[in-house]
Amino acid sequence: YHQVAAVVFCVGPMTMFLMAWVMTRQAGASFAAALAYSIISPSAILLPAMTHDLGSVWRLRRLQFLVQYGEGPETLAMALFPLAILFLYLAFRRRSFGMYVLAGVFMGLTVLANAFGGTILAMAAIALLASLEEKRFAATTLATAILAWVWISPFLPPSVLAAMRTNSPTVEGDYRFTASTLLGCVILAAAFAGLWLLLRKVQPHVRFFALFTLLVSGVVTLGYFAHMYVLPQPNRYQNAMDMGICLVIAFAVPRRLPTAVI
Repeated sequence: YHQVAAVVFCVGPMTMFLMAWVMTRQAGASFAAALAYSIISPSAILLPAMTHDLGSVWRLRRLQFLVQYGEGPETLAMALFPLAILFLYLAFRRRSFGMYVLAGVFMGLTVLANAFGGTILAMAAIALLASLEEKRFAATTLATAILAWVWISPFLPPSVLAAMRTNSPTVEGDYRFTASTLLGCVILAAAFAGLWLLLRKVQPHVRFFALFTLLVSGVVTLGYFAHMYVLPQPNRYQNAMDMGICLVIAFAVPRRLPTAVI
């Protein structure tokens, strides 16, 4: 188990790099984002409680998740979901049935690996659809997701989904739906819409990275600073927050970096 978990831990930044490289054709910026994700946790700078838990702002949160908290399944999900998004993106661009099949396969594997990975995948898919602005992609994405669930349903039947929905709001705290939850959802949706309008003229991949980062960071920060729990256990999305921040910083800062044509 330790060997498999260690391999998955190392593969995570690699799949993130591959996703960013293929989507942007910027090898240098993609490598910089993956390297940053490999060695630092930007969210630790923003969240004092996380810094206290880590013991230092320079320690790596995703390593703590794996070694101290035993989150091998979540580490696996974080390594798989960039591939699901990558194949979904390629399916859109190439109109390829084979890419939709691969997207569905990795969607299913991500959800089977960890429920939080499935939620992160859903937020990434929403950000991707919003960045591409083509309505027909929403229907094909939904169909791909449904077929992916049908494929994994013997291992994740409706009864298990219902149990997760029932239990998750009361695990590690009280995250049940309240008026503050609704307010948090409204704030996050308004921020998403505002950022989408603000970035209408930037490159689609920058929009995707920014919108994804807003969603995962909003879940974490609203829970931490305002006790508005848009999703149960918001602290579980800190690794995705780190990934998003690294991508945004690497691609939002103007620079001349090597490019590669895929």
